[in-house]
Amino acid sequence: MNSEQLLLLIQDLRELERKIEERGLYPPNLKTDVVKEYYEALTSGSLPEHATYRVFEVLCKELFGEVPQPQVRTRSRVPDYAIINESYKYKIAIEVKSPFSRKSGKLQRDTLQPKNHSDRVKAYLEKEGYDYVILTDAYTWYFFSRSSLLEDPRRPIPFKGFVP
Repeated sequence: MNSEQLLLLIQDLRELERKIEERGLYPPNLKTDVVKEYYEALTSGSLPEHATYRVFEVLCKELFGEVPQPQVRTRSRVPDYAIINESYKYKIAIEVKSPFSRKSGKLQRDTLQPKNHSDRVKAYLEKEGYDYVILTDAYTWYFFSRSSLLEDPRRPIPFKGFVP
């Protein structure tokens, strides 16, 4: 994927968000297969969080140069994805939340609230040995480290900040 394709992906995500907020029909002008598949999964009854994973993986490949490894839940506090770099000796936990929920059969946009996930973030940093935590809904990204204040996370980075 080149920078032009990444821009198309971000534009499609923004268009999808706008259409769902307006309760519009399927956006006919989506240009990327991954966002078309994402919308089809959402509207066909897939769990919104699971539908988000594919978009997240494509974004990670482009932004970080690799797709983080999905984690198998063998206990209650396991992140959705993790990047563990043995050479530089750091561990990053990544929690992916859905930007949408289904209410009365209709999709609606949810705003990611980092305070709602602060216990989990804190557990990853303090108890599970992760150096960093990324909390994202694929639209907004929060970055935490052991030295960050969980009660007052840094400003989110929305996609509109990336696109002119």
